[in-house]
Amino acid sequence: MSIVFLIGMPASGKSYWGEKVAQKNNLPFIDLDKYIEEQEKTKISGLFSVFGEEVFREKENKYLNEIIFNNKNKKLLLACGGGTPCFYDNIRLMNDVGTVIYLKITLETIIKNINTENNKIKRPLLQNIVSLESFFETQLQKRQHYYEQAKYSIEVEKMTLGSLSKIVNTCINRL
Repeated sequence: MSIVFLIGMPASGKSYWGEKVAQKNNLPFIDLDKYIEEQEKTKISGLFSVFGEEVFREKENKYLNEIIFNNKNKKLLLACGGGTPCFYDNIRLMNDVGTVIYLKITLETIIKNINTENNKIKRPLLQNIVSLESFFETQLQKRQHYYEQAKYSIEVEKMTLGSLSKIVNTCINRL
């Protein structure tokens, strides 16, 4: 199986870079959050507000497993949600069935990337946050342990399309 998983904090560019790399290398690409929205026929923010984070994480795990099962022996690039690796032993599953790449981002860049009202509205965990800095600092501390279990770690601020593309290609074609 040649699935490459992109993980990292919100606003680290998993969806953005995943789509670019997939296009450049003619690879199938799935954004897990968009996949969940398609399957559930509602936005992630709606799932959070109606069911809460716990039920969302159950659904996220279900669809992660579904994507993996449906793409056995296929080449695929999958952008995960920021919390995906941190629940239901998902990081172990991803490492067992493919290659995980951690898009490591500084707190300053997260805030810069997310600090728009439009972005805050579509991200359910940010709905009632007073301080983005303290929220993301806490989230990063909670999630770092999971992210660091990735096979590769790339600093977003130093990354280029070419450098990420080269790593993804190496992972995809290593069978």
